[in-house]
Amino acid sequence: MSHRQSHPPTDSTGGRIGGMSKPTSIKTSEDVRDRLRVLAEERGTTITELLEELASRELTQAEREKRAVEAARELGVEYSEQVRRAGQDAWAQIRAHQGGAAA
Repeated sequence: MSHRQSHPPTDSTGGRIGGMSKPTSIKTSEDVRDRLRVLAEERGTTITELLEELASRELTQAEREKRAVEAARELGVEYSEQVRRAGQDAWAQIRAHQGGAAA
């Protein structure tokens, strides 16, 4: 059973990632390449499509900041530096308890 997406991933502006872009190369170690190959095979996709999916799913710092401002607005909270730091501290604690790296 294939897990390929029926449509190409999009970036935060709704534009296509990959798609008609000119192909390029990414240099990495053989270990990373081999891991990407295994991950892609397990998902029934290619390394290129796997990388496109990963890139489209991760937010940039600017995108995270924009979403934080929008969330604060929806909650009726002014997004101040104190609120930003409190949010970062909360996420660091959550990640620490999940066994991930703290921010």
